[in-house]
Amino acid sequence: MDKITSLFQTVVDKPEVILGALAGLLALIYAGLFRGLGVFISRFTTPILMGWWFYSRSDNPSKLNITLNILTREHLDIDTIVADRLLTDVYKNHFIAQIIKQAAKRTTIANPIITLRAKPSAWRRWLRFSHKTEAMRTFRFVLALTYERGIPGRDQHFRCMMTHEDALRNLPALCPPVDHPQYATRFKTLQCIAATYAKHPERFGVVKLWLPEGWIDPPSP
Repeated sequence: MDKITSLFQTVVDKPEVILGALAGLLALIYAGLFRGLGVFISRFTTPILMGWWFYSRSDNPSKLNITLNILTREHLDIDTIVADRLLTDVYKNHFIAQIIKQAAKRTTIANPIITLRAKPSAWRRWLRFSHKTEAMRTFRFVLALTYERGIPGRDQHFRCMMTHEDALRNLPALCPPVDHPQYATRFKTLQCIAATYAKHPERFGVVKLWLPEGWIDPPSP
């Protein structure tokens, strides 16, 4: 008890000790507040503000979709295979993702195709299948990375478009019937892809799919 009384008397006789303790307590409180505020801003506020910014501009160079485009003379059908993936989730190398973002700035309404400044010999096919075991038929699908602009009611983002090569080489002159008005812009993109693919096929990825002949129905007369 005497020790406690002596310690209390020492603290009372030296007010600077009390001030120092209060200052340290306030510093801890402020540090905790600022740290919590920083965590809140980084985890919640910043993503919301960035999302609002991209939404208000209808321009999101961090988002990528993958679509399958099925084209006939009677109809243009578009299916989204993979929706709303971050570019850095697809391209783990952030430097490559940044190069692709810079390439998106060079796209226009007339030419939405992503063009990278690289030697054609440096590119490899994205997917390959092998080992034929019977009579097979080969189907080739062209992959094009695009950044479409000027679509009414749709935001801008990266889109990996996959189209059957034969359909791409034989596009009709006019857009076939579509399910949504925005798809008319997609047909213009397909026309641009077809024109570029005819001149520079090395700029595109190609997926090959083999199916047994017995699985394929003969064409109707």
